[in-house]
Amino acid sequence: MDRVIDVTATDDGVLDRTESDGVLGRSLLCLPLSTHLRDAEQARYVAWNKKRGVTCIHGGPDTYAPSGSYRAFAVATDSRMVFVVGGDAEDDRVFTLPYREVLTVETSANFLSSTLELVADGQQRWQFACRGDLDPVARYVDEAVQCWTRAETLFDRADNRVSSAHDAVEDGRLDAAREALDAAETQVADARDHLDELGPDAVARGTAVVDDIEHDMAEARGRLAATRGARAHERARSAWDRSEYATAYDAYERAREAYRRARAHGVTGLPLEERLAAVDEECDRLASAPLDAAREAAAAARETDDPQTASERWETALERYQDAVTLDWGRRRRFEGDPEQLRDTVADTATALIGARRAAAQDRLNASDWLAKSGDEDGARAALREAREHVERADEVAAELAPDRREFVTEDMAAVAERTARLEADPSRPDTGV
Repeated sequence: MDRVIDVTATDDGVLDRTESDGVLGRSLLCLPLSTHLRDAEQARYVAWNKKRGVTCIHGGPDTYAPSGSYRAFAVATDSRMVFVVGGDAEDDRVFTLPYREVLTVETSANFLSSTLELVADGQQRWQFACRGDLDPVARYVDEAVQCWTRAETLFDRADNRVSSAHDAVEDGRLDAAREALDAAETQVADARDHLDELGPDAVARGTAVVDDIEHDMAEARGRLAATRGARAHERARSAWDRSEYATAYDAYERAREAYRRARAHGVTGLPLEERLAAVDEECDRLASAPLDAAREAAAAARETDDPQTASERWETALERYQDAVTLDWGRRRRFEGDPEQLRDTVADTATALIGARRAAAQDRLNASDWLAKSGDEDGARAALREAREHVERADEVAAELAPDRREFVTEDMAAVAERTARLEADPSRPDTGV
């Protein structure tokens, strides 16, 4: 049996032996090497010696040598060095050194043998000598140590990023928190890739660290999502207060999505559930808000006998009904109201507005006549200008929404023109009626 064996390149069963080859096979170990490895652990190199065993130098040297015909083995796996020293007792002596604790890897050689030396945390020095070339073992272990070092550096950076994300959420810097968490996620993935280069047991050894970081990440993402939800919720309410219904609805949907993300990341408890319930309840009320606002404006217009006030209120009602029609233009219906029925209501409201404008124009014409007879020529002209504005607005609405009312508006325009001409010709001329 070779003194140094690349396990991935040969199938001589070295991991499962307890005796040497030959007719007079000698005991190597009490138990096979495979029994000292974890289920997912993959051996890469195996080296052995007869008598020198393994030495640990920490203060004074301690050498653990095999007895009788037993041997000492060094196994380089994907996650650690395993030293197994055979003896006369029922169990072998086993020493392990995880790569994450190794600081340096060196080899030295003389005419008869070479020695692998690993320096670990706390300045422990582990030495294993054999009559074979240990340089390939040293190169593999050094690469494995570097992989672990890079992975742990990335884990530390990710952990710091997550802590920064928590602070950023606390300070309200949500974009900075998201960027920190995205960077942490990338660093954890890169660290996993480094461990994956070694093997499944290396990945398993890093799982505990990954789990802790990902738990903290999920908590930070949950807090971030909940805070984003609260901000979107507040924006929705503010937009509703400004009658920006579509903007409010979109903000409510973002709030709901953010709250649900928070719950998916593990945020639980009554406040979050209350916020979700509030979003649903407010969205239900928002769906009817545009139509309710239009109906309220129309009702207010009907309640007044003053033509000027009625005109202003019917303008508001028309604007709100038109908004109710166009809110969901080209997309799924979110707000109450049948589009066809709303268009009919818009036409009816336009007719009411035209009537109010005509009545207000007539009121100003009457005022102009009275002012002219009273000798207030400037006041009469001002009243005529107001009458013309009412008629012109009535004509705009009729042209767009109620063409059948336009002929009546045209008659009003003629009346305003006639009054204006008469006033300019003779302010004191009595009214002959329109």
